[in-house]
Amino acid sequence: MKVKFFIILSMIMALIVSSIPASVFAADSGSTSNIESSSDYFMNNSTLYDQYVKLNLKEKKYYLTNEAQERLDSQTFTALENQIQTANQNIKESLAYPAISPDEYALSDPTVKTNPIELQAKFKEGVNKIVFHWWGTSVYVKKSTLNSLGKGITIAGIWIPQTLLRKVVASMGVVIGSVPGGMIFDRAYISPTLFNWVRWQ
Repeated sequence: MKVKFFIILSMIMALIVSSIPASVFAADSGSTSNIESSSDYFMNNSTLYDQYVKLNLKEKKYYLTNEAQERLDSQTFTALENQIQTANQNIKESLAYPAISPDEYALSDPTVKTNPIELQAKFKEGVNKIVFHWWGTSVYVKKSTLNSLGKGITIAGIWIPQTLLRKVVASMGVVIGSVPGGMIFDRAYISPTLFNWVRWQ
């Protein structure tokens, strides 16, 4: 009788708790998802905010311009400031990796505009490299690395698991082992298992 009462009471409590809106419990966890969603937002809308970000190549750090605080609302400014801090921390940790080669990484200057679409005449081997941006990274993986992939790779101190690389390759309609050329894909700092804009090198 007591066991049956306890089971019924537990079920009633579970129904009550599940009917409470998630926002009541989201005090701490909400801030994490807001940061994650803003990281993805900045990656997808980086051209809108490039004007507020400067690269100090000597210090290997990104900074916000004075105009950022003047022109952006406080919530956007705080999210952008957090994004820059995250970018600088990731760069610092990656460049502290003992076996890193200068050929393995680059820092992207948001004030230098490049043509986002470059037509390739044919596939090429490519390089293994990480390009750090204020919003995330562009990961370059060469053809031979993709075709002989083990459990994953480390480029410029950043671990990229095989499962992620398989998804990247599959998004281009090929499979590991028959990749015709090197690939590039973008990742946010906060959600590194997500990727977008996959392209050939």
